[in-house]
Amino acid sequence: MITSLKSAFDAMSLLSRVCAVLAAVLLVAGVVTLIGWSMGAGDRQKAAQADAEATMAGARTKAAGDAVRAADEAAKGAAADEQATRDNTDAIRGAPGADKPVAPAVADKGRRRICQRQSAAADPSCKRYRE
Repeated sequence: MITSLKSAFDAMSLLSRVCAVLAAVLLVAGVVTLIGWSMGAGDRQKAAQADAEATMAGARTKAAGDAVRAADEAAKGAAADEQATRDNTDAIRGAPGADKPVAPAVADKGRRRICQRQSAAADPSCKRYRE
């Protein structure tokens, strides 16, 4: 009976040693995993920051392209407006009877309307209509 108690005690002691070793191994594995995860978090954060920066750079590039296109369209519109004013002026001055006198009120009204156009802003004769 003593031998069986001793072997039972040895078995219990062996079981508790195995459990202690297993717990220590699990603790070390957990610590190593936690350290690895926390080190990986920095890499994940750097990767997320790089992705965000790339997205922002793409957005800035697109916005700059949109701004260039908008400015180009505005310039084309202004050029077309100026050309229309020149064409209209030439057509009026070249029309039959253009050399005939026009009633002062009609001439003033026509000049005032022409001077309201952006393309006539530099015309010195329009100065009095802008003041």
